[in-house]
Amino acid sequence: MMRAGPGYTLRSLNARHGLFFASVRGTAFDFRGRRQGMQDETAKRWRIMPDLWKRAEQPRTLFGDVVILVFLASQALDGVLTYLGVEQFGPMIEANPVVASLIGLIGHGPALASVKLLAASLGIALHLGRVHRVLALLTIFYLLGSVVPWTALLFFE
Repeated sequence: MMRAGPGYTLRSLNARHGLFFASVRGTAFDFRGRRQGMQDETAKRWRIMPDLWKRAEQPRTLFGDVVILVFLASQALDGVLTYLGVEQFGPMIEANPVVASLIGLIGHGPALASVKLLAASLGIALHLGRVHRVLALLTIFYLLGSVVPWTALLFFE
């Protein structure tokens, strides 16, 4: 049978409550990241995974749900406005050099769709990680830094 640490096997770890197997030099840790004889400073380094699980298990909030919806709407609106801007003014109007080079490689439709899908996926990952304040700041950044300028350029000039 496979060894899972000093005095533990995988089967005995599964039978014990509060332990999980970490493949770090074959050592078993409890959910607080401690091992028998482990120094406190070293134990702090191993607490990140349980903290992430704890954060993901927090209940949903109305603030978080509203923020992700506004973020996704701002991404979609930015994609549509950027598409209209590139159609009207040409690909040189895009200020982001990564997006501009991607537009030159695969065209503005597929480039904007892929960039916006990536941004939306990362926003959803932040939402699932319960990092709603960061997501709210990114939403404000997108609205003020992209949607408002595109709207002013396309519809008020």
